[in-house]
Amino acid sequence: MLAYGVEGDSKFPEGNGVAMSPACGVTGRAKHLTRRAAMRPRRGSVAVAVLLVVSLSAAHADEYLTVTIGSDETIRQVAEKYLSDPDLWPEILRSSGINSIADLTPGMELRVPVNEITAANQALIESLGQIQKANQAGAQIFAPDEIGRALDLHEQALQKRLEREWLATKDLAVASYAQATTAIDISTSQRNQAAEALVSDRSGAVEGQRPEDLSWRDLQLRAILIEEEKVRTLSDSTAQITFRDASRLRLSANSNAIIKEMRFDPLNKTEAAKVSLVEGDFYALLAGGDDRKTFNVEIPQVDAVIDSGNFWVSNDAASAKFTNYDDRTVAVSADGAMVTLGKNEGTIVDRGAKPRSKIAVLPAPAPLAPVNDGVVYVATPELSWLPVDGSAGYWLEIAGDQNFNRIVENGFGIENPAHVTAPLPVGEYFWRVSALDGFGLPGARSDTSSFRVTPDDTPPYLKVEAPADGAILREAAVGVTGESEPDAKVTVDGAAVDGD
Repeated sequence: MLAYGVEGDSKFPEGNGVAMSPACGVTGRAKHLTRRAAMRPRRGSVAVAVLLVVSLSAAHADEYLTVTIGSDETIRQVAEKYLSDPDLWPEILRSSGINSIADLTPGMELRVPVNEITAANQALIESLGQIQKANQAGAQIFAPDEIGRALDLHEQALQKRLEREWLATKDLAVASYAQATTAIDISTSQRNQAAEALVSDRSGAVEGQRPEDLSWRDLQLRAILIEEEKVRTLSDSTAQITFRDASRLRLSANSNAIIKEMRFDPLNKTEAAKVSLVEGDFYALLAGGDDRKTFNVEIPQVDAVIDSGNFWVSNDAASAKFTNYDDRTVAVSADGAMVTLGKNEGTIVDRGAKPRSKIAVLPAPAPLAPVNDGVVYVATPELSWLPVDGSAGYWLEIAGDQNFNRIVENGFGIENPAHVTAPLPVGEYFWRVSALDGFGLPGARSDTSSFRVTPDDTPPYLKVEAPADGAILREAAVGVTGESEPDAKVTVDGAAVDGD
């Protein structure tokens, strides 16, 4: 039984047979692998195998090497020196026409069959190396039949080597190499899969258009998105797109984007994506950290390579704008120049121009009311925060969850540091706000604050203690005393009464 490990060099040590100690990731004969319908080797794989045969033949054009055995030298030493295996000494005797080791004398010329033996050994090494590459490419997962055949053929070649059938050894090893190459081709193609995304949140009018569609169609919640699909939001609408690795992209109102590319490597669990922003703006939260391969943003005449996991980008007829909120970078290129944004930095790219020098965005506002984790008793609470010097407006987000996956209200460009919400159902809400500078770049986000909406429609209680019910009063001026709930407004004959 042969054991294939993961590391090590391929070599032929002493002893009968060949010991291979390299990377295949399986133990045992390939017949134990799961089988599926046989596949023909690809033409490219056959061509590679033919090239391997030609290279082996060309590398060892001389059929025999003539050597002289020294007075202090054994036949085993000669075999080890020229054939890398001392146990191959019978092959030297056979090629030299010598019947017995007893017939050897010092100074005798020997014919060493370097061509057929070395070619067979080299073919085994090349075969095993290709099997290693196939397994590193994920062949055990994506091409189990092909890598199984490669292992079977390699093991048969090893057996033929033990039997000293060198031509059969080489032929089987070359066939093994071809099967391993086919496994590499299949695995490589399977590891570059087209991925999908879905609409994980939406409000208002959100539409999509696939390449084969003649018109826009309504995108419902959890609609599946594919490569080259267009997504747009209309007025007072937002949409969140979630990718396979849980990365998400939030389109604001009046935005139009194309998902140019979504690729997924199921072996490494990494994803690569490219989004073209036609108009509007979005912000993105990317999952996976260093596991994600790439995320690129494409805008006419502008390219952005994203290492950041938290950024915002917009595009209109006049310019493109970028803001980075992460320690990792956003590299913006246009007109032959590049600007790299660090955390809480932004840039503007005017149409047809180089990116402007990066600038620091405004600091985060501090939420004031409602108090964090507080309770409000009206369906339309007023949210307020401390103003930020230099701000030209504010961006307020209210969500039904702390990860902002379910946006309830998205206000971009609010003029004052306060906002009365639209009517909110009973429940818990989370909100954050950032300041917009004079260029329209959103600054750092505030800490998330929460509140619970519990409308109170029950009138406050009122208890009148004096005058007593049915009392007869002799005075024109009457004193009324009693009690009610805190902050209750009390009136007598329509006139407000100040409480103690």
